[in-house]
Amino acid sequence: MSLNRLGWAVAAGFVLLPLSAAVMAQAEYAGWAVTPQVSISQIYSDNIGLAPRGEEDDEFVTELDLGVALRREGSRTRARLDYTLRGLAYWSDSDSNDVFHQLDADSRTNLVPERLFLDASANYDQRVRSTSGRTGDLVNIGVDRTDVFRFRISPVYVHRFEDVAAAELRYSHDRVYYEESDARDIDSERNRVRATLDSGPMFSRVGWGLSFERSEEDFDDGSSVTFQ
Repeated sequence: MSLNRLGWAVAAGFVLLPLSAAVMAQAEYAGWAVTPQVSISQIYSDNIGLAPRGEEDDEFVTELDLGVALRREGSRTRARLDYTLRGLAYWSDSDSNDVFHQLDADSRTNLVPERLFLDASANYDQRVRSTSGRTGDLVNIGVDRTDVFRFRISPVYVHRFEDVAAAELRYSHDRVYYEESDARDIDSERNRVRATLDSGPMFSRVGWGLSFERSEEDFDDGSSVTFQ
């Protein structure tokens, strides 16, 4: 499966898998918890191609998942990364055998104690849609499998007015990339600002809250959407 411009993200996860055993001692010493993972399963489908009634084909599929889970809980940084290499082997149609990369990661860094934080996340997986518009699974044959890469970076400022109230100001920048697909998905980026002011412990019986949000999403085809 082509990785082209999304390849760097998946490649980072792919490198972690064979090196997990070698770096485990060092990772634990540095505050990381590393857990290699492996699973194998057998799947049977009586309609592997999501065909109309009367045109179904059944199939046996063997699935092998190899992965690694990394966790870190530091004094100022919390981080999580899950990577899976998913392989599918079809018993009757070996030409459909395929391998998929899946990555899910996020982190929070405390830049200024109790005041300024930086949240970040990245995700790489597959969106599946059949040619008839029905939603399927990766195991289905003849569906539109589209690799999707998403990332977000979001600084957050928090201020507490003693027991009276707590304020939060968050800015988020999101980006979504699609591989080429029959569904003609469009890459996009979104910028969002959200401000909240919520009552503190002083208002234990009757609480209150104020919020403001503005979101602008721009698509690579030139269109845009704004919410406020």
